[in-house]
Amino acid sequence: MLTQMPPAAELVPRLVARLDDPAPEARFRAAELLACLGPTAAAHADVLATLLSDTGARTTRRRETVGEAALWGLARMNDPRCLPGLVEVIVGTRSGSHRFPPTTPRPTGTIPACPRCLRR
Repeated sequence: MLTQMPPAAELVPRLVARLDDPAPEARFRAAELLACLGPTAAAHADVLATLLSDTGARTTRRRETVGEAALWGLARMNDPRCLPGLVEVIVGTRSGSHRFPPTTPRPTGTIPACPRCLRR
């Protein structure tokens, strides 16, 4: 009988390997895809946390950074290390946030909670 690995199990190691690629676009895409996997990729949150200060920027109009993708990844993984960066995004002091560009109104009201973070 042929058994098949779940797609994420096959994909995650390949994405993690790209996080130290010399090209910012490759690092950004790898971090962003890990973010899409959320808790499935949480075992690699330590690697993403090392990229929070990575200022390597994409060549797109918005110039998103690898650090922004890493921040999103940690948030999707419910990792508390995302909190300082998310606070900076919310108050507008984090430069270049691609999730909230300057022309976009900042979210108001209730912010979705990271349950594990709030228990601290």
